[in-house]
Amino acid sequence: MATKKKAKKGKSASENAPFNVNASLMRLEKRYDELSLADAKRLQQDEDSPDDLVTTEYIVTARVLSKSQKSSVPDWVPIAQLCMARTMADAHASEGASDPAINAAVSLYCRELSLAAAFGAPVFQSVARNEMEYAVENMDSFHKHVYEVVINGKNEDAKNENVMTKVDARTVLKLEEESVDKSVLKQAYRKLSFALHPDRFVGSDKTEEEIKAASAEFGRVKLAYETLSSGVRDEGKSWYESLGGRARTDFAGPLSLLSLAGAQSTIDAMGVQSALIQLDPKMVAQFLVRARRP
Repeated sequence: MATKKKAKKGKSASENAPFNVNASLMRLEKRYDELSLADAKRLQQDEDSPDDLVTTEYIVTARVLSKSQKSSVPDWVPIAQLCMARTMADAHASEGASDPAINAAVSLYCRELSLAAAFGAPVFQSVARNEMEYAVENMDSFHKHVYEVVINGKNEDAKNENVMTKVDARTVLKLEEESVDKSVLKQAYRKLSFALHPDRFVGSDKTEEEIKAASAEFGRVKLAYETLSSGVRDEGKSWYESLGGRARTDFAGPLSLLSLAGAQSTIDAMGVQSALIQLDPKMVAQFLVRARRP
Protein backbone atom coordinates (compact mmCIF):
# COMPACT_ATOMS: atom_id res chain seq x y z
CA MET A 1 0.00 0.00 0.00
CA ALA A 2 1.46 3.27 -1.08
CA THR A 3 2.02 5.87 1.54
CA LYS A 4 1.26 9.53 0.94
CA LYS A 5 4.14 11.87 1.24
CA LYS A 6 3.52 14.97 3.25
CA ALA A 7 3.66 18.09 1.16
CA LYS A 8 6.52 20.37 2.05
CA LYS A 9 5.44 23.56 3.57
CA GLY A 10 6.32 26.34 1.20
CA LYS A 11 6.45 30.05 1.72
CA SER A 12 3.24 32.01 1.34
CA ALA A 13 2.72 34.29 -1.62
CA SER A 14 3.23 37.32 0.60
CA GLU A 15 6.58 36.00 1.79
CA ASN A 16 7.76 35.39 -1.77
CA ALA A 17 6.63 38.79 -3.01
CA PRO A 18 9.35 41.46 -3.30
CA PHE A 19 9.41 44.19 -0.70
CA ASN A 20 7.17 47.07 -1.79
CA VAL A 21 9.06 50.18 -0.65
CA ASN A 22 6.42 52.60 -1.89
CA ALA A 23 3.63 50.84 0.02
CA SER A 24 5.80 50.68 3.12
CA LEU A 25 6.52 54.40 2.95
CA MET A 26 2.79 55.12 2.69
CA ARG A 27 2.12 52.93 5.73
CA LEU A 28 4.82 54.73 7.69
CA GLU A 29 3.32 58.11 6.81
CA LYS A 30 -0.04 56.93 8.10
CA ARG A 31 1.65 55.59 11.22
CA TYR A 32 3.35 58.98 11.70
CA ASP A 33 -0.04 60.67 11.86
CA GLU A 34 -1.26 58.08 14.38
CA LEU A 35 1.75 58.60 16.65
CA SER A 36 1.37 62.38 16.45
CA LEU A 37 -2.33 62.17 17.33
CA ALA A 38 -1.62 59.84 20.26
CA ASP A 39 1.05 62.24 21.51
CA ALA A 40 -1.37 65.18 21.32
CA LYS A 41 -3.88 63.22 23.40
CA ARG A 42 -1.22 62.38 25.99
CA LEU A 43 -0.35 66.05 26.37
CA GLN A 44 -3.98 66.75 27.27
CA GLN A 45 -3.93 64.16 30.04
CA ASP A 46 -2.76 64.61 33.62
CA GLU A 47 0.95 64.43 34.44
CA ASP A 48 0.29 61.17 36.34
CA SER A 49 -0.82 59.37 33.18
CA PRO A 50 0.18 55.69 33.31
CA ASP A 51 1.26 55.91 29.67
CA ASP A 52 4.83 57.07 30.30
CA LEU A 53 5.66 57.73 26.66
CA VAL A 54 7.23 60.72 24.96
CA THR A 55 7.24 61.33 21.21
CA THR A 56 10.24 63.11 19.69
CA GLU A 57 10.64 64.28 16.11
CA TYR A 58 13.86 64.38 14.13
CA ILE A 59 15.03 65.50 10.73
CA VAL A 60 16.91 62.91 8.68
CA THR A 61 19.47 64.22 6.20
CA ALA A 62 21.29 62.36 3.43
CA ARG A 63 24.38 62.73 1.30
CA VAL A 64 26.19 60.52 -1.20
CA LEU A 65 29.00 58.32 0.06
CA SER A 66 30.75 57.09 -3.09
CA LYS A 67 33.37 59.22 -4.82
CA SER A 68 31.77 58.50 -8.20
CA GLN A 69 28.59 60.32 -7.13
CA LYS A 70 30.19 62.82 -4.76
CA SER A 71 29.63 65.81 -7.04
CA SER A 72 25.87 65.16 -7.26
CA VAL A 73 25.08 65.46 -3.54
CA PRO A 74 28.27 66.67 -1.83
CA ASP A 75 26.63 67.87 1.38
CA TRP A 76 23.76 67.00 3.69
CA VAL A 77 20.23 67.49 2.38
CA PRO A 78 17.11 67.09 4.60
CA ILE A 79 14.88 64.37 3.16
CA ALA A 80 12.50 63.08 5.87
CA GLN A 81 11.04 63.48 9.34
CA LEU A 82 11.36 60.65 11.84
CA CYS A 83 9.23 60.35 14.96
CA MET A 84 9.83 57.99 17.86
CA ALA A 85 7.56 57.16 20.79
CA ARG A 86 9.30 55.58 23.77
CA THR A 87 9.58 55.90 27.53
CA MET A 88 10.80 59.21 28.84
CA ALA A 89 13.80 57.52 30.45
CA ASP A 90 14.90 55.95 27.17
CA ALA A 91 14.32 59.19 25.24
CA HIS A 92 16.63 61.18 27.52
CA ALA A 93 19.24 58.46 27.94
CA SER A 94 21.13 59.41 24.78
CA GLU A 95 20.76 61.52 21.67
CA GLY A 96 22.00 61.71 18.10
CA ALA A 97 24.47 59.22 16.67
CA SER A 98 24.99 57.64 20.10
CA ASP A 99 21.27 56.91 20.48
CA PRO A 100 20.80 53.20 19.64
CA ALA A 101 17.08 53.64 18.96
CA ILE A 102 17.63 56.40 16.40
CA ASN A 103 20.43 54.48 14.73
CA ALA A 104 18.24 51.37 14.59
CA ALA A 105 15.23 53.25 13.19
CA VAL A 106 17.26 54.89 10.41
CA SER A 107 18.86 51.52 9.62
CA LEU A 108 15.47 49.79 9.53
CA TYR A 109 14.00 52.41 7.21
CA CYS A 110 16.98 52.81 4.87
CA ARG A 111 14.91 51.58 1.91
CA GLU A 112 12.08 54.00 2.62
CA LEU A 113 14.54 56.84 3.24
CA SER A 114 16.19 56.20 -0.11
CA LEU A 115 12.77 56.42 -1.79
CA ALA A 116 11.87 59.57 0.16
CA ALA A 117 15.12 61.16 -1.04
CA ALA A 118 14.30 60.23 -4.64
CA PHE A 119 10.82 61.75 -4.28
CA GLY A 120 12.39 64.89 -2.85
CA ALA A 121 15.05 65.32 -5.55
CA PRO A 122 15.44 63.32 -8.79
CA VAL A 123 19.24 63.30 -8.41
CA PHE A 124 18.87 60.66 -5.68
CA GLN A 125 17.13 58.27 -8.11
CA SER A 126 20.46 57.24 -9.61
CA VAL A 127 22.13 56.67 -6.25
CA ALA A 128 22.34 53.14 -4.83
CA ARG A 129 21.17 52.67 -1.25
CA ASN A 130 24.61 51.55 -0.11
CA GLU A 131 26.07 54.85 -1.35
CA MET A 132 23.87 56.93 0.96
CA GLU A 133 24.94 58.32 4.31
CA TYR A 134 22.45 59.56 6.90
CA ALA A 135 22.50 61.96 9.83
CA VAL A 136 19.84 63.08 12.30
CA GLU A 137 18.96 66.19 14.24
CA ASN A 138 16.30 67.09 16.76
CA MET A 139 13.43 68.96 15.09
CA ASP A 140 13.73 72.01 17.37
CA SER A 141 17.43 72.37 16.59
CA PHE A 142 16.76 72.05 12.86
CA HIS A 143 14.13 74.78 12.86
CA LYS A 144 16.20 77.17 14.95
CA HIS A 145 19.60 76.78 13.32
CA VAL A 146 18.83 75.54 9.81
CA TYR A 147 15.28 76.20 8.60
CA GLU A 148 15.15 79.81 9.80
CA VAL A 149 18.50 80.55 8.15
CA VAL A 150 18.11 78.79 4.80
CA ILE A 151 14.37 79.11 4.18
CA ASN A 152 13.47 82.32 6.04
CA GLY A 153 16.83 84.07 5.70
CA LYS A 154 17.16 84.77 9.41
CA ASN A 155 19.85 84.22 11.98
CA GLU A 156 19.67 84.61 15.75
CA ASP A 157 22.39 86.31 17.73
CA ALA A 158 24.08 84.65 20.69
CA LYS A 159 21.52 86.07 23.15
CA ASN A 160 18.59 84.99 21.00
CA GLU A 161 17.25 88.55 21.04
CA ASN A 162 17.62 89.82 17.48
CA VAL A 163 17.16 88.50 13.97
CA MET A 164 18.44 89.92 10.71
CA THR A 165 17.84 88.86 7.12
CA LYS A 166 20.82 88.21 4.88
CA VAL A 167 19.73 91.10 2.65
CA ASP A 168 19.86 93.51 5.61
CA ALA A 169 23.16 92.00 6.73
CA ARG A 170 24.78 92.72 3.37
CA THR A 171 23.48 96.29 3.55
CA VAL A 172 24.94 96.79 7.04
CA LEU A 173 28.33 95.47 5.95
CA LYS A 174 28.14 97.43 2.68
CA LEU A 175 28.40 94.33 0.51
CA GLU A 176 26.76 94.27 -2.90
CA GLU A 177 27.15 90.65 -4.04
CA GLU A 178 24.70 88.02 -2.87
CA SER A 179 27.41 85.36 -2.66
CA VAL A 180 30.37 86.77 -0.72
CA ASP A 181 33.75 85.13 -0.25
CA LYS A 182 34.60 84.53 3.40
CA SER A 183 37.77 86.62 3.20
CA VAL A 184 35.81 89.58 1.78
CA LEU A 185 33.22 89.15 4.52
CA LYS A 186 35.87 89.21 7.25
CA GLN A 187 37.55 92.25 5.75
CA ALA A 188 34.29 94.22 5.67
CA TYR A 189 33.47 93.21 9.24
CA ARG A 190 36.91 94.12 10.61
CA LYS A 191 36.89 97.50 8.90
CA LEU A 192 33.50 98.52 10.30
CA SER A 193 33.95 96.96 13.75
CA PHE A 194 37.28 98.77 14.17
CA ALA A 195 35.66 102.11 13.31
CA LEU A 196 32.66 101.56 15.58
CA HIS A 197 34.17 99.67 18.54
CA PRO A 198 33.14 101.36 21.86
CA ASP A 199 36.76 101.43 23.10
CA ARG A 200 37.65 103.96 20.39
CA PHE A 201 35.34 106.54 21.95
CA VAL A 202 36.77 106.44 25.45
CA GLY A 203 38.08 109.93 26.21
CA SER A 204 36.97 111.29 22.81
CA ASP A 205 35.05 114.49 22.17
CA LYS A 206 31.99 112.56 20.94
CA THR A 207 28.66 113.33 22.62
CA GLU A 208 26.88 110.69 24.65
CA GLU A 209 24.25 110.32 21.94
CA GLU A 210 26.91 109.81 19.26
CA ILE A 211 28.64 107.16 21.38
CA LYS A 212 25.35 105.33 21.97
CA ALA A 213 24.55 105.44 18.24
CA ALA A 214 28.00 104.08 17.34
CA SER A 215 27.66 101.33 19.95
CA ALA A 216 24.27 100.31 18.56
CA GLU A 217 25.67 100.25 15.02
CA PHE A 218 28.60 98.15 16.24
CA GLY A 219 26.07 95.61 17.53
CA ARG A 220 24.32 95.56 14.14
CA VAL A 221 27.63 95.02 12.37
CA LYS A 222 28.42 92.08 14.65
CA LEU A 223 24.98 90.55 14.08
CA ALA A 224 25.31 91.08 10.31
CA TYR A 225 28.63 89.24 10.31
CA GLU A 226 27.16 86.34 12.31
CA THR A 227 24.19 86.21 9.95
CA LEU A 228 26.32 85.96 6.81
CA SER A 229 29.12 83.81 8.21
CA SER A 230 26.67 81.13 9.37
CA GLY A 231 26.55 78.63 6.55
CA VAL A 232 29.63 79.86 4.68
CA ARG A 233 31.47 76.84 3.33
CA ASP A 234 35.12 76.48 4.30
CA GLU A 235 37.35 74.47 2.00
CA GLY A 236 36.85 70.77 2.65
CA LYS A 237 34.13 71.32 5.26
CA SER A 238 30.37 70.88 5.26
CA TRP A 239 28.24 73.95 4.61
CA TYR A 240 25.22 72.26 6.22
CA GLU A 241 27.11 71.38 9.40
CA SER A 242 28.41 74.97 9.73
CA LEU A 243 24.90 76.40 10.07
CA GLY A 244 24.20 77.71 13.56
CA GLY A 245 27.88 77.80 14.55
CA ARG A 246 28.89 76.53 17.98
CA ALA A 247 25.37 76.92 19.35
CA ARG A 248 24.19 74.01 17.21
CA THR A 249 25.09 70.81 19.05
CA ASP A 250 22.30 68.36 18.17
CA PHE A 251 23.37 67.44 14.64
CA ALA A 252 24.87 63.94 14.55
CA GLY A 253 26.21 61.95 11.64
CA PRO A 254 27.06 60.07 9.66
CA LEU A 255 25.33 57.11 11.30
CA SER A 256 26.78 53.60 11.22
CA LEU A 257 23.88 51.59 9.85
CA LEU A 258 22.93 48.19 11.23
CA SER A 259 21.66 45.21 9.24
CA LEU A 260 17.90 45.12 8.78
CA ALA A 261 17.65 42.14 11.14
CA GLY A 262 19.83 43.83 13.74
CA ALA A 263 17.86 47.07 13.49
CA GLN A 264 14.52 45.28 13.89
CA SER A 265 15.86 43.34 16.88
CA THR A 266 17.00 46.56 18.58
CA ILE A 267 13.67 48.31 17.95
CA ASP A 268 11.73 45.32 19.32
CA ALA A 269 13.96 44.97 22.38
CA MET A 270 13.60 48.65 23.27
CA GLY A 271 9.85 48.72 22.66
CA VAL A 272 10.14 51.75 20.39
CA GLN A 273 7.31 52.90 18.12
CA SER A 274 8.56 54.81 15.09
CA ALA A 275 7.51 56.16 11.71
CA LEU A 276 8.66 58.62 9.07
CA ILE A 277 7.34 60.94 6.38
CA GLN A 278 9.06 62.52 3.41
CA LEU A 279 9.72 66.25 3.29
CA ASP A 280 8.25 68.73 0.83
CA PRO A 281 10.19 68.38 -2.47
CA LYS A 282 10.31 72.19 -2.83
CA MET A 283 12.18 72.49 0.45
CA VAL A 284 14.49 69.59 -0.43
CA ALA A 285 15.29 71.32 -3.74
CA GLN A 286 16.28 74.54 -1.94
CA PHE A 287 18.75 72.71 0.25
CA LEU A 288 20.10 70.69 -2.67
CA VAL A 289 20.85 73.80 -4.71
CA ARG A 290 22.73 75.34 -1.79
CA ALA A 291 24.52 72.11 -0.93
CA ARG A 292 25.85 71.78 -4.49
CA ARG A 293 27.06 75.38 -4.63
CA PRO A 294 30.89 75.59 -4.51
